[in-house]
Amino acid sequence: MSSFRYWMSGKPDNYGGEEGCTAIDMSNGGLWDDLSCNNNLPFICLGEGKKQIVQVTFSSVGDLRLNDLSVAILEQIKSKLIASGLPPDIRLTWRRQSDGRLFRPRQ
Repeated sequence: MSSFRYWMSGKPDNYGGEEGCTAIDMSNGGLWDDLSCNNNLPFICLGEGKKQIVQVTFSSVGDLRLNDLSVAILEQIKSKLIASGLPPDIRLTWRRQSDGRLFRPRQ
């Protein structure tokens, strides 16, 4: 997924829940505007971003309840990825084990 953004100020706003498409406004320096998809204009397609699976290993002293900390851990990882140059709209989720757990002890 591209990290290039060139929106007009305050856009996209999806006004009235009806603006699911984007157009370049050449009278406004080529800035992007979100518009109704009923307009017959040239278009840019948006596809799914690339999924990447990363295995994370935690070590702790004592009884650490990782499931209770899962949201905070994910936010810390996201902050570090954004600081490394990824776009702020990246989406991170935990992948559940086949038994439904988020984490499993290392064998």
